[in-house]
Amino acid sequence: MVYRSYLVFILLCLFVSCKGKKERVIIKENYIQIVLPESVKKFLKEKNLEQEIFVRKLALDYETIYKKLKKFRKEFYEREKDEWARFFYDYTYTHPMIILYHKKKNYFKDEEILNWLKNMTERAEKMKPEVPVTKLLLYMYYMGILLKNEKYNEMIDIGHRLLEEYEDKLNKATLFYLGSIINYTVQAFEKSGRHKEGFDFLLKAYEKFKDTEIEKNLFFQLVKTAKDSNEYEILKNKFKY
Repeated sequence: MVYRSYLVFILLCLFVSCKGKKERVIIKENYIQIVLPESVKKFLKEKNLEQEIFVRKLALDYETIYKKLKKFRKEFYEREKDEWARFFYDYTYTHPMIILYHKKKNYFKDEEILNWLKNMTERAEKMKPEVPVTKLLLYMYYMGILLKNEKYNEMIDIGHRLLEEYEDKLNKATLFYLGSIINYTVQAFEKSGRHKEGFDFLLKAYEKFKDTEIEKNLFFQLVKTAKDSNEYEILKNKFKY
């Protein structure tokens, strides 16, 4: 225990000193407003929803946002046949759905919200051109609810696939969502008793995304995840203190 505490302290000091005065970027937004297709914006404006959604969000009244957007969904689908526009209409009320799922017990059944997010992520995979920030935000929501429902194998499959798919040239918000997905994946490994695989996965993620805005978070997670002397030896050698 003393060895572990000492090594953690040394590694943290080394990491901070090596980075010098590099600016730390903090993502303050918990929801990024995506630029919607013109057809969606026009429809929301016609129904006087554009301003109301803004006001309701300020008041944290997500239930009203969800109900009103859902109410007009059928009408929008009858008017708009473009799958991209339909996807983004549904995307506008996915965030309120997630808030309500977590804040109001029994507002949605687990399978209902899981099926919705599975459908949304599958649709996001097919859309061209891809919008990574939208896709990864949906996957971040999905991973959180999969974790709550103990669907660890599915989480691990998603985490592996997304880590392979994305490079380090992503914008800050997209990196933030990907970092959360990596964190969820490590939790899934731990919960399913596959610690060594989780540590290796995290090490791979750190190597791939070092020198990005999520590097420090991945480093601290590595130190936190390491459990035995072999893993601490790996960290000690990697950071060469």
